[in-house]
Amino acid sequence: MKNITVPSYFAASLLKNIPNKNVNYIELLNKNDIRAQVVENRNARLSVESFISLQQDITNLMQDEMIGHFEQAMPLGAFSICCHSLIHSTTVGSALERYCQFYQIVNRGLLPKVAFQKDGVSVILTPQSSSFIYDRYAYEACLYYIHRLLNWLSNSFIQPVQANFDYAYPEHAAQYRPLFLGTNVIFDSDRTELIFSASAMDLPVVQDQQSLSKFLQNPAYEMAIQGYETSHWSSRVSKLIQRDLKNIPSLESLAQTLSVHPQTLRRRLKVEGTSFQGIKNNARRDYAIYKLSRTRESIDNISLKAGFSEISTFFRAFKTWTGVTPTSYRRTD
Repeated sequence: MKNITVPSYFAASLLKNIPNKNVNYIELLNKNDIRAQVVENRNARLSVESFISLQQDITNLMQDEMIGHFEQAMPLGAFSICCHSLIHSTTVGSALERYCQFYQIVNRGLLPKVAFQKDGVSVILTPQSSSFIYDRYAYEACLYYIHRLLNWLSNSFIQPVQANFDYAYPEHAAQYRPLFLGTNVIFDSDRTELIFSASAMDLPVVQDQQSLSKFLQNPAYEMAIQGYETSHWSSRVSKLIQRDLKNIPSLESLAQTLSVHPQTLRRRLKVEGTSFQGIKNNARRDYAIYKLSRTRESIDNISLKAGFSEISTFFRAFKTWTGVTPTSYRRTD
């Protein structure tokens, strides 16, 4: 079980380019345990399982791995063919170069290019067409998949130095830092790129044909649930909190467990763009959304296990998270 949730913005981005007006959107969402009200609420969230399932359905429906976000469809199987090539690379750096070469040959949408710098390597996205308007989701998805794929190939957490985007601060900007696992993000940059340290490029590729076969059964899910970011203080605190949401230890107690002063822990969490209270809220939110969407456990039990002593408090919190009540969220029409 992975208590991970996805902002509704990303689900809305999946739906926006479906060309067939005869598609029953409500039926498509219900099939994947998603309420329409959740997608319509830009501040809401859904389980990662529901999001990935919806993504797979729309990809197959459109026969396009980039679900309409490029001028031309990305043929089904392109990602798989690319991965079969990458596992024969010796290092992350050579895999990254091979990845960029592959998609330059495919010549669709945002073309990735490796640029070597004095202290690192960047992957720059360049539009293949000057007449087509690429939305932000296209840029986000391209850099996200590059980063997560490199993590998988090396079976390690590669912390990018920085992520730059050549557009203005978007409404959902707060989602960028977790999207790139804590990476510093800059908007209004000269170009869109993901920058890595030179040392990261020397990491070995450890995956083989057997592990690739397993990975390709559901690559989007495997990349979404990556847990390599254990060196982050926020991740370490979150893992301790999730052991028992009914009895979350105080920040002082957690600091003692982590062998740091409470003020130091607060400061380090702030540097990572979060707080102790924020981590607690997110842990309870993700647990509740997972249980409501993927199990038939009673709402009362979920509320208690999520750390709420009053069911009314849980209902208010859940509606803040998703835009609907727990009862409506679970209802299948």
